[in-house]
Amino acid sequence: MRSHPISGPVPGLSLLIVMLLFLSGCTDEVRKSSISAFSAKLTAEEEMDRHDGSYHLAVVTGLEPEVDGRCRTWKFTYIDQGVLQGPRSLTVLVDEGGLAGSEPGDLEGKIPVMNWTVDSTSAYDRAVSDLVSEGAISGKTPVKVVYIYLLGNMEKDSGCHWFIGLILGSDSPLEVQYRIDGRTGEVLK
Repeated sequence: MRSHPISGPVPGLSLLIVMLLFLSGCTDEVRKSSISAFSAKLTAEEEMDRHDGSYHLAVVTGLEPEVDGRCRTWKFTYIDQGVLQGPRSLTVLVDEGGLAGSEPGDLEGKIPVMNWTVDSTSAYDRAVSDLVSEGAISGKTPVKVVYIYLLGNMEKDSGCHWFIGLILGSDSPLEVQYRIDGRTGEVLK
């Protein structure tokens, strides 16, 4: 049998190149995309369905927040105040790729998040539009999100509030905090 030199593309070479790019980190931009809180919520709820107990959502925290109210990862903290086991909590981490992990969490925030209908992106948009309408910034002012999280309403047990920390401007930056109703999107002063 006589061998012939390969004169065309090597079979499987494309797949090999793609895998090498993926492993080398050249596709980090794809793996590090940001998502909204609502986009991550379903995955967190599916994970919680696998655990025994009467857990309720107490805190949603955005990790590595972006300018549009999306984050690289969302941390959902659930509290179970069961009488037999005593209080316990579970933290679920979700990124664009899905479930990023779950582990015992802190017993932070004991007020349940209820009637949550406003996504992180909408809460961010509401805060920025309020700043623009008040004349505090223009539409071209640089804005950086320092933190974004959702808590159960501590004043009433019927809702939840987004807390968003922003740095405005770059020459002489100003830090502001906004509180947005998680049910209505209303700015709370």
